[in-house]
This record gives sequence, structure tokens and C-alpha cells, in this order.
Amino acid sequence: MDNKYLINQYINTGMGIPKEQYDMLSSNNKKTYLRKMEIRIQQDGSYINYYYGELTEDIQLAAVTKYGYGLKYILNKGIIPSEAVQLAAVTNDGGVIYYILEKGITPSEQVQLAAVPQDVDVIDYIIAKGIIPSERVQLEAVSKSGAISFILANGITPSERVQLAAVTQDGYAINYILKKGITPSEAVQLAAVKKNSGVIKSILEKGITPSERVQIAAVTQDGYAIGYILKKGIIPSEAVQFAAVTNGVHAIQNILDKGITPSEQVQIAAVTKNGDAIDYILDNGITPSEQVQLAAVTKYGFAIEYILDNGITPSEAVQLAAVTKNGSAIQYIIKKGITPSEAVQLAAVTQNGHAIQYILNNDIIPSEAVQIAAVKQNGNAIEHILKKGIIPSERVKVIAKQNK
Repeated sequence: MDNKYLINQYINTGMGIPKEQYDMLSSNNKKTYLRKMEIRIQQDGSYINYYYGELTEDIQLAAVTKYGYGLKYILNKGIIPSEAVQLAAVTNDGGVIYYILEKGITPSEQVQLAAVPQDVDVIDYIIAKGIIPSERVQLEAVSKSGAISFILANGITPSERVQLAAVTQDGYAINYILKKGITPSEAVQLAAVKKNSGVIKSILEKGITPSERVQIAAVTQDGYAIGYILKKGIIPSEAVQFAAVTNGVHAIQNILDKGITPSEQVQIAAVTKNGDAIDYILDNGITPSEQVQLAAVTKYGFAIEYILDNGITPSEAVQLAAVTKNGSAIQYIIKKGITPSEAVQLAAVTQNGHAIQYILNNDIIPSEAVQIAAVKQNGNAIEHILKKGIIPSERVKVIAKQNK
């Protein structure tokens, strides 16, 4: 292959040329080729593999800024790249720090800092070479999930700041800390359970009793986390119980199953979250206060059935709250032989006009006001009145007709 052909095929097109063909070029053509390659490297750093002239720092920087892996070519030439070149290379591709380390070069803190956030394995490469990374480097590394495992695996005890950064990124990172026999501070535990509430189980299994703050944080994320606390024989404070039942529909059941009688405030929070929770309270032989009953039926009107089935006669206020939520709940009151007041009847039919059937079926003759409220809500409710042989007033008939 003659020089003229090489010039046409490689130099003028800016393509890379194998070294043996480069060596065949004339001195002038070599200069032309290298100038072309310098321009090409500015566009695509991988062309540094086809540059056979002196690799100045400027050329190195141009190459690795575009193509971090080009650093391997530079190193293989026996060149120790400057910090600036190393920094540009790892900024483009953090993994190339491996090649720097393999050449026995200790990268500066700045180079390490630029490399570690990009690839979880970088910190492992650094430590494997006997280099103990600074706290700053460790902090950058743990911004990647799992990086703390490499730090701990090499016998390094990360500072509280590093532990905090790790568990803030991934709560389950606390498992690596605990496995090394390290007792994490309250701040670390707190950050971990805020990220992933389930890690409180790992903390407890290491015989650590988490503080009230940590327990609250865990159950606030997931009310069911109280189960892990209770399983370890810890009696959670009222504040912990309150946070748990506020954030877990059935958390009250976990508390009750351990023979703990929750306070009125905890009971109220539980039934406010889930009206059915009053059934768990009653099943444990606890007589809920009027306030608890009110909160339960306000959430779920039919919860009054649980109260009545336990031999408790709910107050008029509780009855009103129940039927205001679900008008048909009046049936449970009547089934227990209780004659609801006119106010309760009015509230029931105002919510559901058809609820008048339950009043009538107990041979109670509803007042005109109750009849009007029923047909105003649903004109078809007049059919229940007529079936009982009651002759509604003209006013009731008119309102019923208007609302059919």
C-alpha cells in the first residue's frame, strides 16, 4: 500500500490508521495525520488509540473528557496521567479508576470523589489496594446503594455521618452495620426506619431496644411495625401505640393480643382509622367510653351493632352519630328493643329515606316530621308508610311526589 493511497483513505477522511501503516508514511504525511487525529479526538476520544505522536496533557484531556476509557491507552503507554487527566477520565467513566489503581497510582481524594458516586464497585477497587478512603470519599460512595457493605467488609468502621448517609439512601443498609457488631446511634436508627420501617426488626433482633423516637418513626411509616416491638416483649408507650393505630388499620389488634389495654386516646385513634376496630376492643372485654363509641360510629355507622351485641346501650349521641353516617344502622338499635328518639329517627331517614321501614316494622308510628324527612330524601319511602296502613298527610304526599 503506497503513501498516496494511505493519504486518501486515512488522512483525508480522518480515519484511524494501524501503527504499522502509520510507520510507512512520510514525515510530512505523519504530521498531517497527527493533526487530523487531534481534531478527531476532540470529537471522539476513542481515536486516541490511533494517535502515535507525543501524548501531551492537552491531547490526553481532550480524549478522556469524551472517552474516559481512553485513560487505559494512556496508562499502557507508560504515562502517569496528571490529576487533571485522571479527574476528567473518572468524571466521564468512574470505573476507569480501576486502571489507575492497577498501575500502582494512588488517585487523589478529588479523583476518588469524582469516581465513587458513579459506580458502586469503585470504593471496592480503592480499598482492595490498601487505600483507606477519607470520610468524604466514603460519604460519596454510600450515595450508591450497597456501597457501605464494601467499606465494612474491609474492616473499616464508618463514621456516624457515613452510616447516616447510607441508611438515608437505603434503610436496609443498617443490616450491614449490625452484622459487624456495630450498635448504630439513635440518629442512624431513626434515619433507617424512616426510610424503611421494617428494619426495626433487624435492630430488635440484635438485642437493641430502640428509643421511643425510633419506635414512633417506624410505626408512623407502617403501623404494623408495632408487631416487631411487641414480639420482643417491649410494652410500647402510649405515643407509640397512638402512632401505630393511626397508621395501621389492624395495629390495635396486635396491642390487644398482648394483653395490653390501650388508653382511651389510643382507642379513639384506632376506631377513627377503622370503625371496625371497636369490635377488637369489645372482644377483649373492654367497655369503650362514649367518646370511643362516638368515634367508631362516626367512621362506620354500622359499628353500633358491635356495641349493642355486647350488651351496651349506646347513648342518644352515639345513636345519632351512627344513623347520621348510615341511616340503616337504626335497624340494630330497634332490634335490641330500644325505641329511638324522634331526633334519632329524623337523622336516620334524612340520611336514607328507606330507613323508615325499620321504624315502621317495630310498630312505631313515625311523626309527620319523620315521614316528611324520609320522603324528602327519597319519595319512594312513602310506600313503606302506606304498607303499614298509615294514611300520610297531604303534605307528606306532596313532598313524596316531588322527590320520586
